[in-house]
Amino acid sequence: MSMPWWVALLYAATPEPLTFSQALEWSSDHPGPRAAAAELEARREGDSKLSSFSHSPSVNLSPGWRASPEADRGLEVIGGVQQSWNLGGLVNARREAARDERAQLQLSLRAQQLEGRLEAARAWLELWALEREATLVERELNVAKDQATRTERATKAGLFGADELAEAKSYVAETELAALDVEGARFEETLRLSAALGRGSEQPACTAGVPPEVTLPTVDQRAALLARAEGMPIAQQGRLEALALKARVLEVEAENGATLSTGVSLQRESPESWLVWLNLGLSVPLLERGQRGISEAQGAAAAAEVRSRSAHLGAQHTLALAWHEVEHSLEQETALREHLLPELERLVALRQRALESGEGTLLPLLVAQRRALQTERQLCRHEGRRRWSAVKLWLLLSQLSAEVRS
Repeated sequence: MSMPWWVALLYAATPEPLTFSQALEWSSDHPGPRAAAAELEARREGDSKLSSFSHSPSVNLSPGWRASPEADRGLEVIGGVQQSWNLGGLVNARREAARDERAQLQLSLRAQQLEGRLEAARAWLELWALEREATLVERELNVAKDQATRTERATKAGLFGADELAEAKSYVAETELAALDVEGARFEETLRLSAALGRGSEQPACTAGVPPEVTLPTVDQRAALLARAEGMPIAQQGRLEALALKARVLEVEAENGATLSTGVSLQRESPESWLVWLNLGLSVPLLERGQRGISEAQGAAAAAEVRSRSAHLGAQHTLALAWHEVEHSLEQETALREHLLPELERLVALRQRALESGEGTLLPLLVAQRRALQTERQLCRHEGRRRWSAVKLWLLLSQLSAEVRS
C-alpha cells in the first residue's frame, strides 16, 4: 500500500523523539502561557511606577498689558502653581485594584500553563496510542493479505468457495482503509502536539519511552479533594475576578470623591510691587458623583460574583467527571483485556482446529480472526484513553495546593 502524500509530507523531516516529561516541560513554549507571562510582567513593571499622588501639579501664567495710567503702563504677569489632593483615598484604592488585577493575571497564567500541559499530555498520549495502533494494523494487514493469498490458491484448487474468497479479499480492503484512518489520525495528532509545544508543522515529533504510571488518591479521599475544588484555577479565577472588580468599584468611587486644591499665585501689581496669594479650593461631589462609571463597575462586579460561585461548582464537576473517566476507562480496558480478547483468541483456536480436522469451514475462522485482531486494536485505543484520563486527573489535582502570588 502506497503512503498518502500528506503522510510523506509529514515525514519528509525526521520526527524528533519526544518523551512525555519533555512534552510537559516544553508546553510552556505555547503562545498562550508566554502571552500571559508577558502581560503579567508588563503589569508588574508598570504598577511599580504608580504615583503616590492623585493629581499632577498645574502651573498657570497670565501675561497682560497695563494700558493706564500712563506712568504705570507696561507688562503685567500673574502666575501660580496648584496641586490637587483627592480626599477619597484614590491612591490606595488604585494600588489595591492593581494588586488584585495582578493576582488575577497570575492565576490566568497558571490556568494557561495547566491548559498547555493538558493539551500536550493529551496529544502525546493520543499519538503514542496511534503509533502502537499503526504497528498493530500493519501486522493485521499482513495477516489479511496472507489469508487472502492462501484462500485464493485454495479456491482455485476447489477447496473453498467464492464466498470465502470474497470474505478474505474484503478483509484486506477493510484493513487497508483502517490503516489509512490510523495514519490520518496520526498525522493530525502530530500537528496537535507540535501546536501544543509552540512549534511549526515543519518540526514533527514522535513519542519516545512509555507513558507515566501516575499515582492517584484512593477512592476514600475523593470527597475531601472534591471539597477543595476551589483551589483549581477555574474556581480561583472567578473568585479573583470578583475581587478585582470590587476593587475597581472602590477605585471609581474614589476618583469621584472630594478634591482639595492648594496653590500659590504671584501677581505683579505695579512696576515696583508684587502680590503673593494663597489659593485654596474644595470640590465636593454634590451634583455629579460619577454614578455612570460607578454603576458600570458595580454591575460588572455583581456579575463576577455570581460567576465565581458557578465557577466553584464547575471546578467540582470537572474533578468529578475526570475521576469518573478514570474509573470508566479502566473498566472498559479491563473488559477488553481480561474478558473479550481472551474469549476471541479461544474462539480462533477452536475454529482453527475445527478447520484442520475437517469439521469446520474457512469463513467462520476468518470472521473470528478479524474480530480478534480488531479487538486488539480497540484495546490499544482504550489503554490510551485510560492513561490519558489518569494523567488528566493527576494534573488537575496538582493544582489544588498551588498558591497565587501577586
